[in-house]
Amino acid sequence: MEDTAVARKINARLQHEILQQPTPKAEKRIFDKIRWKPGGAGLDELGFTVLVNSDKLLALEFDEEWMAAYPSSDRDYFQFDVHTGAPIRLDDIVTAFGRKQLEKDLRKKRQILIDRHLEELKKNPDAQEDLDEIREIRSAGLLFHKGNSLPHVIQALDADLDIKYSFHQISPWLTDFGKRLLLNP
Repeated sequence: MEDTAVARKINARLQHEILQQPTPKAEKRIFDKIRWKPGGAGLDELGFTVLVNSDKLLALEFDEEWMAAYPSSDRDYFQFDVHTGAPIRLDDIVTAFGRKQLEKDLRKKRQILIDRHLEELKKNPDAQEDLDEIREIRSAGLLFHKGNSLPHVIQALDADLDIKYSFHQISPWLTDFGKRLLLNP
């Protein structure tokens, strides 16, 4: 980024959120303080994808793998205002009414996905024995990610519960800031 202060602010936030580390001193590089602890759990792999890099918004997806008793993978998403480096949260871009509507819609859509997934698993002879265990921002829109719903030992049976909304779909619920950020080129 041209603005190094904004870049440092974004990097510090990412380091804190992903690596659970305090901001390093200026003479240290961002990952210098991260050390693997023999016999302990820790971050094993980390990759990222730039989803949006515009004059208003930086949106990133991080793919992570943690190693402990079992390997665990996860995805994290971060959005930043490129002028200030401030994180952009859902409440920044969607009205309170819009948030309630999204919550209702997400619950309904995820329940449909779960029901479909369970029906498919019932047809899979390899998954039959595990069915009882199961009971227990992109460039064109928003993605609500839901992962790792099942315990480690049966995560292969986990459903894809991601729900996508185009900016047009959520436009009635956007705040003024959200409209300027997402709808106006």
